[in-house]
Amino acid sequence: MKPLSDIDIHERLTAARDLLGNEKAETVRGETALEAARKVLSGLGLALLLAGEQESDRLVGVRGQDET
Repeated sequence: MKPLSDIDIHERLTAARDLLGNEKAETVRGETALEAARKVLSGLGLALLLAGEQESDRLVGVRGQDET
């Protein structure tokens, strides 16, 4: 199996975000989880694209980049 490209990963992150939709949760706990997941998935996708545009594997302001 070949490794995923950045475009493949971005598409999967976008699909995961789309799968969550925009519906409201029944409970505060559920709404908190949905909202956090939406933000994280969107942020990861954008950070991946930004890193690609800068041709960098490191982004200013992103912690833990040296961890593997």
